Amino acid sequence: MKILIIDDEYTIRHGIATVIRKYNERWTIVGEASDVSQALSIIRQERPDVIFLDIKMPGKSGIDLLREICLLYTSPSP
Repeated sequence: MKILIIDDEYTIRHGIATVIRKYNERWTIVGEASDVSQALSIIRQERPDVIFLDIKMPGKSGIDLLREICLLYTSPSP
């Protein structure tokens, strides 16, 4: 299972990653992002199965990112 962690706070991202790595060696953390732009780049490249997403972030929120992810996965490919 490919996992992406998105949070503007490093300690939160690192804490989630540490717990995941400690308790399940079969899961792979494919990236950590601190903002929507970084997250979208990783999502396009890695196509994660699970995303841990902070809702309150500077600039675009986690809800804004969810809308963009929905468009990304439901829009026809060029």
